[in-house]
Amino acid sequence: MKKRGQVFPWYLSVWQSRAFVFLLGLLFIFVAISLIKEVIRRQVTQREISALEQEVARLTQQNVEIGDIIALLQTSSHQDEEARTKLGLQKEGEHMVMLPNNSLPSQNGSLPDEFNQLELSTAPQKEVGNPQKWLEFFLNKYNNS
Repeated sequence: MKKRGQVFPWYLSVWQSRAFVFLLGLLFIFVAISLIKEVIRRQVTQREISALEQEVARLTQQNVEIGDIIALLQTSSHQDEEARTKLGLQKEGEHMVMLPNNSLPSQNGSLPDEFNQLELSTAPQKEVGNPQKWLEFFLNKYNNS
């Protein structure tokens, strides 16, 4: 308490004023908000960094795989194989016979299923309108459920 005739230093009167306390509170709120924004910004940046590091690791792995493929393609044995299959080239004294894969009989001696499917697909089909297709789609969907 202030006694009569006693003089307080100017800084004590500033500390005790309501305006100073109000301004100090506003400053505290401003600093707290700035600090929270900075923490959030750092977290977002850290997430972006980790995502980019994962992408770098993925791309590095992909680069290694591509390097392996390039090394395989540059081997002379692979180049010989590609020249034989794609270009039909052969070495001297070598005879090549190429058969289509689907014309070989299966292990039980019968023809592959591709021939049966081919016969079915060549049968003439009736043109059906779009509304009829939708109707059949929905009826089959609910009948199969």
